[in-house]
Amino acid sequence: MGFFDTELFIVEVEKEECLWKMNSKEYMVDRYVKAKAWAKIASNMYNEWESYNKEEQELKSKFKIFIN
Repeated sequence: MGFFDTELFIVEVEKEECLWKMNSKEYMVDRYVKAKAWAKIASNMYNEWESYNKEEQELKSKFKIFIN
């Protein structure tokens, strides 16, 4: 997978309010919408996303580090 583009990651996460906007309905209760948003971010960051399975968890972990 190689290089992790932190700036692109931040831009992509900012587009998905369900991942960070605390007063959003999806942020509070809709795990399906969140999972779909993470998949969209991963696909935008990595051309061959389908070949990476556990990378999604790494992306989530890296995002949690940014918000803490």
